Amino acid sequence: MGRAATGLRYGMGGAAAGALAMIAVLAFPPVDPPGAAPIRTRGADGQLVERFEIRPADIIAHTSDGSLGVQPFPARIEPVGGPTAGSSVLTAKLRNARGAVIGVASRYTLTTDSPDQPDRLWTLVITRRGTLATTCPADAATPCGSVLGGTGTFAVFRGRLEETARGAGYVLALTGTGER
Repeated sequence: MGRAATGLRYGMGGAAAGALAMIAVLAFPPVDPPGAAPIRTRGADGQLVERFEIRPADIIAHTSDGSLGVQPFPARIEPVGGPTAGSSVLTAKLRNARGAVIGVASRYTLTTDSPDQPDRLWTLVITRRGTLATTCPADAATPCGSVLGGTGTFAVFRGRLEETARGAGYVLALTGTGER
């Protein structure tokens, strides 16, 4: 094998190793993104409270079956249908109380027997902390959902997530105990 072929082989191997290292750093950042540390307060009942925000410009994708008046974004995204007819799905960047992007949130709105009272499911994926899943049944008296479970620092978390619409965005308040 000539020197050129050997050099090419080493060069391609180095590029592949560099690409894998870059993927690893992006997937598992060695440090928290700026401003990503939890910003919590303690409520009167002693539980921790953390607030999150989703701004309209943070929306990555939003779709429905067309019956809810949701304008699909991006424009060519496929509508939901089948067993999820009458439902919508939103995926957006998740910000902390200081406005730093700290993760990704998904909101699933599922039609029930009462279309004006849908079930809502939130999934929050927060960098270097874990994943949190919540539910808010259609018959809930407040815009609040209980925590279904979590991973990472949220593995033993117990509490609720309150959702408040703010224009085309949301403010979320997580209240509870057990985060490591």
